[in-house]
Amino acid sequence: MRRDENNDRLRGVAGWTCAAVVGQENDVCECEAATEICNGRDDDCNGIVDDEPRVGMRCSDDLGGAAVCSDGSCACDNGHTSCDDTCVLLGSDPDNCGACGNACVPNATCQGGACICDGETCDGVCVDPGTDEDNCGQCGTHCPTGASCQSGECSCPAGQEACGESCVNLTTDDDNCGGCGYSCLASSYCYEGSCDSDSNYPFPDAGGICPDGTALAALDGWAICAPLCGAGGSCPQPEGGGDAIYGCGLADPGSSMDCEFDSDCPDCEICYPDSACHFPPWGCAVACDQNTDCPHESLWCVQGLCLYPYDP
Repeated sequence: MRRDENNDRLRGVAGWTCAAVVGQENDVCECEAATEICNGRDDDCNGIVDDEPRVGMRCSDDLGGAAVCSDGSCACDNGHTSCDDTCVLLGSDPDNCGACGNACVPNATCQGGACICDGETCDGVCVDPGTDEDNCGQCGTHCPTGASCQSGECSCPAGQEACGESCVNLTTDDDNCGGCGYSCLASSYCYEGSCDSDSNYPFPDAGGICPDGTALAALDGWAICAPLCGAGGSCPQPEGGGDAIYGCGLADPGSSMDCEFDSDCPDCEICYPDSACHFPPWGCAVACDQNTDCPHESLWCVQGLCLYPYDP
């Protein structure tokens, strides 16, 4: 409680009560001190109603930096409007553009009380073509899965390339091995950009090309690069033995004659581990001009040599 006998100065000041006191020549004014707020009263009992800057600072805490204390109430200063108890500029506030609650969409700004798209409008939506993965560079350009849109261009992570709708690693992706669209066939895998397998035979490269001394052939439905056999003679068993080709389900198993050595078999057949003569998957490199020049109907004349046909 604060008391003051200068009743002429304090009489009529909101927050003070002045009255006659026995033994006092003049009225005594009293005030219950409290924190000064914007309410038209002298809350802190210093004789000043709503004194600045403390009251104005408290209004700013409540309504934002543009608030002032006016006539006992916190209000927005000239040019600002109170929206949800916050002072804003309707001409530039993106959450209250032109009117309270009128929010601009992402990538748009509020200019003169109207929302303006700073990027491009795609299907009625304002987007930033520099970063939007569904409209990268222009409307409708979708980045592949895993890619991001940077400066208007789709970019895959380091070590990956865009193939169709996905970012892939060309050194390990079985469907895009060494290049987009180069698929490794069954029982093979992509290793360092080339199709490989655990068989005794190499696989063609991403372009379907076999190394010198081999030719494209079929092994259990997938492509291999089979070694060429000696022209005119029986076909030697591949290095590493016949286990890799035994039981591979060839369309024509050959004569199935009993055998101990390749020389026991008809021309272009070899002796398999089941002690029976069968056609090897790579055929026999007998010189030819047409299919009928080959020693068996299962062989085709391919680039001047009789070979078992590759039919994936």
